Amino acid sequence: MHIALLASGMSWGKKESLAITVRQYAQELQRRGHTVAIISEKKGALSEEVEDGVLLFRANGGSLFAYLFAFYRARKKLGTFDIIHGFSAAPVFVLRSLLCKIVEPRARVIHTLKSYSRSSFGYYFTWLLKFAHGVTVPTLVYKQKLRSLRHVSVIRSHIDISAFYSYPPKEKKLIRKILNLPEVPILFYYGATWDDKGVSVLFQAIRQLLDQNSPVFLLLVTRYELESPLKQQLLDLKLNNHVRVINEKITVCDYLNAVDVCVLPYKSLRGTEGNPSCLLESVACKTPVITTKLPELEEIFENETDMLLVQPNNAVQFAVGIKQLLDEPSLAERLAHHAWTRIADFDVKKITDEFLKCYDCNS
Repeated sequence: MHIALLASGMSWGKKESLAITVRQYAQELQRRGHTVAIISEKKGALSEEVEDGVLLFRANGGSLFAYLFAFYRARKKLGTFDIIHGFSAAPVFVLRSLLCKIVEPRARVIHTLKSYSRSSFGYYFTWLLKFAHGVTVPTLVYKQKLRSLRHVSVIRSHIDISAFYSYPPKEKKLIRKILNLPEVPILFYYGATWDDKGVSVLFQAIRQLLDQNSPVFLLLVTRYELESPLKQQLLDLKLNNHVRVINEKITVCDYLNAVDVCVLPYKSLRGTEGNPSCLLESVACKTPVITTKLPELEEIFENETDMLLVQPNNAVQFAVGIKQLLDEPSLAERLAHHAWTRIADFDVKKITDEFLKCYDCNS
């Protein structure tokens, strides 16, 4: 099949989770013999290039018409497309695929809602999804929100599990030395740091642990520069000697194997994939995780079976949970191992199988 994947963020490097997962999916489709083009906005990037073996077409024209213009060029170069598959958070962006269908009327339109939109504006156009042949969401919770639509399937988010795995103990110790980590328990957070991510709550929890004579050190790998309120909070809580902020490309698997606990204090999943990549990658590396009791997360992993889940926006509970994982290594190991036994459900190969079935079912 000829498949066009429409996604934003493909001009900003590889920091955006959507950009990473769409590229992985495109590569897996190509390995199976399909012809794939990624369509996106230009935003200063090249109009056409090959990245990681995948052909990207970009154009100017804003968040809607850029996709039509880039798709038109892709069609001229590669021929007719069978599938137009869009990815977004806001339902309104199914318009990108519907515009492309004007150029390619025989193509089937599939739209994937990867996360909840950070803006309420996009939801005013949820009704547009009925014009797609199929819609996919990452959780049953999200499917229930779209219960007025008949053609919604749950297809989980994915990671490439071949790239995330647990290192032998000796190698873990070596990585800690290479990263120059202090001889205290190491916590790890990586990703965006806007308010819904809960980083401010994490800072409060760390302060509580330090006040209770529980030494910890946080590696905070940010997608972009840390927001000013969080910088001020670090100063106010006197955490600068206990937090290392990293704003550069890292080998995530190395860090996940070097740390003791991955801390994901989400207040909500607005702007975050329904199955967060950070969470899945940690599980694949058998790194113990503490996160929050959000319905979407409880749907895929169980509290006190796979990881610890505490109430969102509750620094006290978060601190207690961190301390429990650090004080009870056998518990941490048991939870991490049990979660790891479920990670194959999120492998890019399995998810690709499900998307291909979706393409066929909606033919």
